[in-house]
Amino acid sequence: MPIELDILPERLTRFEREFSYALNKYYVDPALLAALVIQESGGNPDAYRHEPEYQTKYVTGQARWNRARALGWTDDELATSWGLTQVLGTTAWEMGFKYPPDKILDPASNLTLGAKYLRMKLDQYKGNTVEALLAYNGGDGAVIAYREGRPYNLNYALNVLALRDRIIRGELD
Repeated sequence: MPIELDILPERLTRFEREFSYALNKYYVDPALLAALVIQESGGNPDAYRHEPEYQTKYVTGQARWNRARALGWTDDELATSWGLTQVLGTTAWEMGFKYPPDKILDPASNLTLGAKYLRMKLDQYKGNTVEALLAYNGGDGAVIAYREGRPYNLNYALNVLALRDRIIRGELD
């Protein structure tokens, strides 16, 4: 059964086909995925953000990324968040994305990766959207901190949920 996409804000309608594929494959709320895209990239498919601290801590010198390096990924690229959904290079690899780094900017690939990762986090946190969004943005450690009363980047999750509500009400272009 196709997912209705008339809810997409105008700035995202050019990606309607890509949204449809990703949403039908991973059964994610269309308004939630659209809100995540707006929060992460503003709808810019070429957006990227390098994470130097993440690179130093989790990528540089780590043998686990040698297969990615063999396919042309640099440590900088592995520690960069890419595209519409700002999926981290290492996260993409952990989810089975075994293509050269330029493919991650492709809207179809990126929305599929983002929807898959969001679905994984929603399942992991038993549908708790706040915790799933915290983990999407800051890893599972963010959820642990949140549960311990240290609201790690809670604003991110609340912003995405507020955007989702505005999308549902038709308030975003």
